[in-house]
Amino acid sequence: MGASKWARGFFCSILFLFLGIKQAGAGGYYFYGFGDRAASLGYSFIGLADDATAIYWNPAGLTQLHQKQIRGGFWQMIQYNYKDRNHVSNTNINRLAQDMDPRRGDFLTAIYPEEPNYFRDDEMGTPLALMQDIEAAWQWKGYHFGAGFYTPLGTASSWQDRNRLPSQSLIDGRLWGNFFLAINNISVAKEILPGLSIGSGFNFLWGKMGQDGHKAFLDPDNPGRNYGYDYEAKGWGWGVEGVFGVLYQMSPQLQVGAVYRTGGTLKFTGENEERHTLLQIADKADFRWRLLNPPTWGIGIAFRPHPRLLIVADWQREDWTRARYNFNQHNHRSSRSFLLQDMDMDLNWHAIDDFRVGVEYKVAENFFLRAGH
Repeated sequence: MGASKWARGFFCSILFLFLGIKQAGAGGYYFYGFGDRAASLGYSFIGLADDATAIYWNPAGLTQLHQKQIRGGFWQMIQYNYKDRNHVSNTNINRLAQDMDPRRGDFLTAIYPEEPNYFRDDEMGTPLALMQDIEAAWQWKGYHFGAGFYTPLGTASSWQDRNRLPSQSLIDGRLWGNFFLAINNISVAKEILPGLSIGSGFNFLWGKMGQDGHKAFLDPDNPGRNYGYDYEAKGWGWGVEGVFGVLYQMSPQLQVGAVYRTGGTLKFTGENEERHTLLQIADKADFRWRLLNPPTWGIGIAFRPHPRLLIVADWQREDWTRARYNFNQHNHRSSRSFLLQDMDMDLNWHAIDDFRVGVEYKVAENFFLRAGH
C-alpha cells in the first residue's frame, strides 16, 4: 500500500507546471488577450474590437473593417520567479492519511522518517514565457472574414533544491516542465441590421507538454539506504471550441458588445516512464490526459463623449468550475504496473471575474495617449 501511494507522485507532478501558473484560489491559467491597442487600453476591447484581433475579442467587430488588414505581435518574458511553499512537498508514505493529491502540492514523497515534509526551497523559476499572434481580415460579397493564430500560453518552469539532514544524509530534488497552447481561428461576421452585427468563429486548439523529475536520497554512512526516483513524460493534445459575438452601435457615441467562447477539452496522448531504485520498479505506459480550456463570456462598452476622447470598459468571466484532473494509463510495458495508475478528481477551481477599463485621447492625427487597468 505504501509503495502504491508513493508512486502516485508521478501523476501529481504532471500538474506541476499547470498549477504553478494558476491564480491562487481561482482557476488555471489566465489569458488577458492580445493586440497592442487592446493592451494599451488595459485589455478592455470587447465593446470596441475594431482591428483584426476581433477574432478573439468579438468576431462581430470584423464588420468595422472595410479594408484588408494583417497584423501580428510578440511578447516575451525572461526569468520570472515566484514563491509557493505548497508546490513541492516531501510527504512520508507512512504518514499519509489518504492518497496523494496534486491539489495539495504532493509531487515528491519521502521513504524514511527523518526526511522533512517539505523541501526548503519554495521558489519556482520560469526561465521563459512567450506569446505571439498573427491575424488577417478581409471582405467578400458583403461578409467580413478573419483568421489568425495566437498562443494563450507558452512557458517552461523549473525547480531544484538540495537539503542536508542532521544525519548528514543528502536529499536532492528537481522538477522541470513545459507547456504550450496554441489556437488557430477562422471567423465570419455580417451586419444584419443598421448598427447591429453578429459574428462567429471556430477555434482549433493544440498543445504540447513535457515533464522531467528527479529525486535522490544519499546516506554517506549507509549506502544501502540510498535510493533514486526519476520520471519523464511528453505528449501532444488537440481540441475545438466555438466563438460567438454581437456588436450594437446604439449611437455615434456609444456601442456595446458581447462575446461567448464555448471552451473545449484538449485530448492529450503521450508516453511516460518511471523508475525507483529502492523499490526496484521500472515501468513505461502510454497515457491519455483530458485538459479543460474553459468557457468564457463577457460584455463591453465603448463611449466617445468627445471626438478626441474614448472610454472603454469590459467585464469577462472564465469558468474553471468544471476542471478535473483526468489521467488514464494503458499499454504498460512492465508486469509490475501498479506504479502508473489512473486518476480522476475535481480540482475545486473557481470562476475568475475580471473588470477592465481604458481611456484613449487623440492628441494629434497620428498621436494618441492611452491608459488602462
